[in-house]
Amino acid sequence: MVMTRILMGTAALCIFLAFLSCSEPSAEESEESTLLPETPEVDVWLSVSDSIGVEMGDSNLVFGKPAVPLILENGNIAVLDIAKFRVSIFDHKGEFLDSFGRQGSGPGEFQMPAYLSATPSGGFVISDAMARRLLFFDSSMNYTGYMGNFFPAPPLKAVFLTDSIFIGEITAYETTDDEMLAGFEVARWRIGSFDEEAVYFKDLKPFSLQSIGSSEASQPLFTASQDGLVYTSSLSTTVFRVDYWNPDGSRLLTIEESFTPVPRSQEEINREREFTHDLFRRNGMPEEMIENMQPEEYEYAITSLGIGPDENLWVRTGIYDQPVFRIYDSSTGQFIQTAALRNTGDSAEMDILVTPNGLTGLRSMSDDWPRVYLLELR
Repeated sequence: MVMTRILMGTAALCIFLAFLSCSEPSAEESEESTLLPETPEVDVWLSVSDSIGVEMGDSNLVFGKPAVPLILENGNIAVLDIAKFRVSIFDHKGEFLDSFGRQGSGPGEFQMPAYLSATPSGGFVISDAMARRLLFFDSSMNYTGYMGNFFPAPPLKAVFLTDSIFIGEITAYETTDDEMLAGFEVARWRIGSFDEEAVYFKDLKPFSLQSIGSSEASQPLFTASQDGLVYTSSLSTTVFRVDYWNPDGSRLLTIEESFTPVPRSQEEINREREFTHDLFRRNGMPEEMIENMQPEEYEYAITSLGIGPDENLWVRTGIYDQPVFRIYDSSTGQFIQTAALRNTGDSAEMDILVTPNGLTGLRSMSDDWPRVYLLELR
């Protein structure tokens, strides 16, 4: 499942109910048993080398709801905790170094932090869904300003190519005399301007207040390399496709792989429904909207994209009982190899963030205490 998508979607939906929903259409439950495909031949194995977080004790190591754990260029790890309204910094051994941010509406304070990005110069950017702003901090964690008044919401994810240019995913809408269209867009922006410099993905579908809780608009997945190439896909249960884009928005190439839809187990569906409904209720979402949101009955072909430490494109597929990545050349699209995390029983539920500086993981649905996992290639 894609817990990052659920958490980010919650932030937007709690505030902008009239504009967008990012769940799949509800469907009848299936009693069909599920047998996931066997893991393909693996060229590179991933393993958990360490973890950060304790159940009780040092408050700096007790997480509330870690959402975005980033390995920084200097080897430190920055973790956005959306429940504690702060970003904590740890060294490569997991020792606490410092933190910044707190709940509030003043300068440098967070109302509903949704995503953490790092800039090439070592600064930090927080996407605050409630404040509709991007908040900027320098490498010393000092607040330096904001870009505000995004409507209906700030980027739910952003990759900074420079300190002033970023690729972001936003909720988007258009209105005509007859209808409202709502959905998602991935584009390139410059700090200080709301005009897109290039658009790489845009999908808007008819939307009305009566349909709150379901939407036919595709949820995008994206990442970008530091040379400005952008890679997009979407959460789909039927299609395995990745598009490569030049910085100006022209399509460079497309990867398409054969894909057979894989049904999810009823246990997995029920568990996700219970988890997400409880999450939405705790965030104050209307009950009618919650009931309209039902888990997808089939596994997603692709669940995440990232540029890895090898500077290649890592594409995670969602159909196996453990995290499996197909790795492609980030320039030519040529398939290189397969990487996977060894199955430890609940490894399929680990959300893995792939970045040029390293790989981190979270188990958002775990009954254990929140931890950040550090991964390495064996």
